[in-house]
Amino acid sequence: MGVANIASKGIQMAKSTGFNIGDAMNVGFAYSDYKGARNEGNSRAVSAAKAATSFAWGEFYYGGINKVLGKGIEKLGVKGLAAGALNMVGTMAITMIPAVIQGVGAAGEHTTQQMGQGYNRRGSFGSGYFNMTEAGYTMRQRSLNAIRSNGLNTQSVLGNEARTYYRGSV
Repeated sequence: MGVANIASKGIQMAKSTGFNIGDAMNVGFAYSDYKGARNEGNSRAVSAAKAATSFAWGEFYYGGINKVLGKGIEKLGVKGLAAGALNMVGTMAITMIPAVIQGVGAAGEHTTQQMGQGYNRRGSFGSGYFNMTEAGYTMRQRSLNAIRSNGLNTQSVLGNEARTYYRGSV
């Protein structure tokens, strides 16, 4: 008996029992959920119920996706190892969609927070140490616009402005 023959017999036996790698993964995830529930302080009965629910959901969700994709791949005429690989990649891609959507939402939320912080600092001079009133901020912006439009020496004007703010803060 060669190695290929032994592997073939092992695969045939696994197929006949209906047990596959996905089932082993579901058992592992259920065990992990059980341990997590116990670490959270849940009783053994509650932890076992959470683990059983996790296993049942995994069988229903992932098993269903796997079966639907398998039929679609079979209709395309792909067989053997290529069909298994396509099925696995397809299942992984489908199950990653919610995570991708959540990541995009989190990135948008982060951008919103950063922009909000920038708007909250509006009216501050420099790095925010000199709090200005709305009127003072408007006057400063008008002065800077006048300087730009007239082409005056901005270094001396801004130097005088900084000196004034420094004297006012001491």
